[in-house]
Amino acid sequence: MKKVILCGHTGSNNHGCEAILKGSTEILGKQNIHTTLATKEIDQDVKYGISEFDDVMSYHTINKVESFVGRVINKLTRSFSGTEFFHQIPVWKRLSGNVALNVGGDTYCYGAPRTSIALNKYTSLRKIPTILWGCSIEDTVITPMIKKDLERYDFIMPRESLTYHNLISCGISNEKISPMVDAAFVMPSQQVDLDTSFFNKGVVGINLSPLVIDSSFTPFLTPSTTPSEVPPLKAVNNGLTNFLPYKIRRAKNPRGIKSTA
Repeated sequence: MKKVILCGHTGSNNHGCEAILKGSTEILGKQNIHTTLATKEIDQDVKYGISEFDDVMSYHTINKVESFVGRVINKLTRSFSGTEFFHQIPVWKRLSGNVALNVGGDTYCYGAPRTSIALNKYTSLRKIPTILWGCSIEDTVITPMIKKDLERYDFIMPRESLTYHNLISCGISNEKISPMVDAAFVMPSQQVDLDTSFFNKGVVGINLSPLVIDSSFTPFLTPSTTPSEVPPLKAVNNGLTNFLPYKIRRAKNPRGIKSTA
């Protein structure tokens, strides 16, 4: 029986990626399809739970010798195939006879995604079925090189209409494209008890992953141990946003973002 290898996962500290993966296992599991998760950050995934997957494996952490050899190959081939070979070889060995599901998300929104491109070249040369799953693709990212990469996929499954139109506009065959709902939306819901007064005014929910807290918003957001300290934020239509469990730390904003607090 063929298995689906979920490729390209960069770790569950990004809860959006985590949700896509776990929603994907929900979809595939209903069809009795076995899934193997290939991850770059297995410690993060273990922390947030991996019971949904039939199997989990890690990408290889490149050592100094492999890094040197890989960079030499990169320079000779004018690509990043050398370093990606060492990094992805454990995953590639498992792909034979199976299906590669490259978990898209916003991978194609920030320039050339090395892991995805190298994976796609490897599988297309070996006739391994490969699907770009639940993806968003910025039109500005679709260079001639990226278009050639996209054309290698057996199927591309965009999660919203803008990506679908970007693919059609750049000349990707409509027969290769199959729109889908973001897999994160099919995750089983969890009931949470809230005081009814919580909904007396407009509420905006914001998903703050550890990845966000640890990077872009670190200067402005700090974990709050006392939810009562969280200040209300003025939102659209003067609604009330409860920003739990984080609080705005009043500080100089180096990016010039206007605070609504």
